[in-house]
Amino acid sequence: MNLNSRNILHNYTIALFFLISSFNSFTQSLEFSATVDQSNISSDNYIRYTIQTNNKISIDKTGFSNFNVLQGPFTSSSSSVSIINGKVNKKEKFTFTYILSPTKTGQLKIGPASTTYKGKTYTTNSITISVAKGNKPINEKENEGDNSKTKNTGNLFASINLNKTKVFKGESVLVTYKIYTRYNSLQITDYDLPLKEGLWVEELKYSGNGWPQKREVINGMTYNVLTLKKEIVIPQVTGEIKIPEIKLEALVNQSMFGWGSEVNFKSNSPILNVLPIPKKDKPESYSGQVGKNYKLDVKLSSNEINIDEPIDLSIKISGNGNINNLEMPTLDFSSIFEVYPPELKDNVNITATGISGTKEVNYILIPRHYGSYTIPEINVSYFDPKKKRFIHLNYPKQQINVLKNGQSNDQGLTSNDAENNSVINPQKIKILNKDIRHIETKSTLRKEKSTFYGTFNYWFLLLLPLILLGVFFYIYRHKVNNTDHELIKRRGAGKKLEKKFALAQKHLKLQDQKKFYDELYRSWINYISLKFKLPIAELNKQTIQSSLEKHAVNKEHIKELESILQECEMAQYAPLKEENANLTFQKSKNLIYKIEKHVKI
Repeated sequence: MNLNSRNILHNYTIALFFLISSFNSFTQSLEFSATVDQSNISSDNYIRYTIQTNNKISIDKTGFSNFNVLQGPFTSSSSSVSIINGKVNKKEKFTFTYILSPTKTGQLKIGPASTTYKGKTYTTNSITISVAKGNKPINEKENEGDNSKTKNTGNLFASINLNKTKVFKGESVLVTYKIYTRYNSLQITDYDLPLKEGLWVEELKYSGNGWPQKREVINGMTYNVLTLKKEIVIPQVTGEIKIPEIKLEALVNQSMFGWGSEVNFKSNSPILNVLPIPKKDKPESYSGQVGKNYKLDVKLSSNEINIDEPIDLSIKISGNGNINNLEMPTLDFSSIFEVYPPELKDNVNITATGISGTKEVNYILIPRHYGSYTIPEINVSYFDPKKKRFIHLNYPKQQINVLKNGQSNDQGLTSNDAENNSVINPQKIKILNKDIRHIETKSTLRKEKSTFYGTFNYWFLLLLPLILLGVFFYIYRHKVNNTDHELIKRRGAGKKLEKKFALAQKHLKLQDQKKFYDELYRSWINYISLKFKLPIAELNKQTIQSSLEKHAVNKEHIKELESILQECEMAQYAPLKEENANLTFQKSKNLIYKIEKHVKI
């Protein structure tokens, strides 16, 4: 036998050996067993129940009558091939994992699980779990009254965490949305993030490409933790507020060798208990602010000034609280001051510790009469939730001395005296020889004209009051329409939104979809709030829909707006196609034209 024939025979022998070994491995019997991670637990704890098999099967029946299934089944698989002394061994392992909580205390049995494989029924062993009484009653499990602390176990779950669960109305709370995973790969394909009612929401922005990934150990298992979102929420109502759960769809264990598995899961739904602000010792100047370290800074340009020269009055309030919702104090100035519309500035910072910043209002006052006048005192109050008491800030009233022609006011007029004398009385004129008048020596006779009744002048003078009333009404309406700043802003909301669209378009051209969708979403929310006079904290699907319907906006346009807002929210957590972004932008431009056409304010 030549060398080539020997090589062919050798290769054929090895191939036949592998084929026989593989056939033996595939014809082996089914291994079917169950284990738990712990057999002694308390009633407020959980166990991890795992079924293992060496072939791909489906579970026909489980014995969980004494337990609640919190999560699962989570499925996973692995395989390995080894060659020892020329013998090929192929091992496959398939696991089904359940997270179970007990329904009562005592010795509880997990019944056998069963499956059918090649016409034969296989069952697992029964397992007895010893359940002792825990600190929390069994009917108060985490998913029914969640305190937002992570106690779930499994390969994949979502969690909404609150940094505090009991607060006062107006107090800020940090809400963190997280995904815990033990899979090698995870891709979020879809999600449902509902709007929150009764809460003022401010989203935290991370300067980098999303929040950094971390690792956490829960019940002895290590998880990769992905932070979806962080928000500062401020309750606007009292009582229990339920943070709505988020529902997600994901693709796990995706690789070049397989598409992976689709998994549906959802988060907890924590409860926020909101206490009312105490009524005892509540000052009159309190306007709803809750926070700490508030400061009042007032600056007056001068206490002595000439007539018709301006005075600058600046009021700045700073602190840690909902500065966005801060109402600046209103002042009742003397009528001798001409008061220009105030200029409002704010600088707000949103961090994980809450909202902080400053809000400032600047007045320009011009005195139109000399004398001494009073700028009223300024009062600001807020509630400190840690100290559980009201704190009052005060700036005392100030005396303004208005000089006459640059000279000191020697007359010493008070504000009341000056106001009473602000209208100069006409000079009294003496009439001489009033009782006896001189006899006229020369007279001029004139021909008597026709009667005045019915002439043009007669009708003109008769209608003149009506004409003057109409002119007055027109001027008044024009003045109201041009001095009502809120009305002007509402009418200009559409143009303001179009300018914001231009900024969003720049992000789109730079292919920065995250900033594009973020700018587009904020632009729409601010437009709806301004145009329809709705506080941002009250904006949700229902309030937006009802407000648009009241203004006779077409239902198709309302649905189109809801679709745009939903797509903007989805883009924050899952990347969308560039074609979708271009289409959404074009829809937004067309939609604002339609809404502005129908809504007249």
